[in-house]
Amino acid sequence: MLHFFDNEQESFLESLRKSLEAANQADFCVGYFTLGGWNLIDDLIELLTYRSEGQCRLLIGRCGIGNKHQNVVFDDICNKMIEGLKPGEESTNSLEKFGELLKRKKLIVKVSKYEIHAKLYLIRNTDFSNQFTCFLGSSNLTISGLKKRKAELNASFTETSECGELQKWFDKHWFNPNSIDISQKLMDWALTKEPNITNYIIDCRIDDLLLFLEEWNVEYLTDGDGVDYDSFDKELIKELIEKHGAENIILPWENNPNCETVMDVFLRDEQSERYIPSHLYISMQRYMRDAYD
Repeated sequence: MLHFFDNEQESFLESLRKSLEAANQADFCVGYFTLGGWNLIDDLIELLTYRSEGQCRLLIGRCGIGNKHQNVVFDDICNKMIEGLKPGEESTNSLEKFGELLKRKKLIVKVSKYEIHAKLYLIRNTDFSNQFTCFLGSSNLTISGLKKRKAELNASFTETSECGELQKWFDKHWFNPNSIDISQKLMDWALTKEPNITNYIIDCRIDDLLLFLEEWNVEYLTDGDGVDYDSFDKELIKELIEKHGAENIILPWENNPNCETVMDVFLRDEQSERYIPSHLYISMQRYMRDAYD
């Protein structure tokens, strides 16, 4: 029986986790994935790997390597992985666990040289009366895709013949020479960055923050002591974060409707239905001025 999940009436994450509880093999094809999304199921992936030599294969399809240098694409993947993570011990532990799965070869990660837009979750169960559960839809392996975003739609399949066809589709792309195995490189990165992930996250976030401040024309920041800064660069912001914490550095309320603090900027979800893009906000302001002037 076909079943739909839209993260509103029914949670895709709950159904995915339930299917993984008795699994011994999982194959995922997604456009993007983040460590935050992975953390929502990593406990079950860990259990899966101890059943009948179980393994998880992850194919990333929306990197669009094309003519890009592979190092550039790899950096993009790593930066996307840590999107939404908070600096601290929890992020350090999750990256270490991810790296150890790669080290044990219980997780294999490939990236497609050419874009694959599909989102497919294939789960093989140990209960042979229901050998497959497959999910096909719109959700990436991210926090937003799995549980937050209400605009997702995923369907589940349990018929062996249908799931078998989807497995063939996955295997065709997995074994394609244009699908490049980055497991070793990703493991080296994860286990090297793991002790210093907090600083790495902050460095990446600051670059993104500076772009955000420019986009929204934010003219000053206020630190935890109430001191305003109308001129800031990467080094100053890093110093303020280390001293006050990103959650205690305030953005002026009149500049944007989405983020009150630097931490809000770090954790923002621009795909959320609640997020107002800058061009729409500027248009709204102009409309209000014209209406009341």
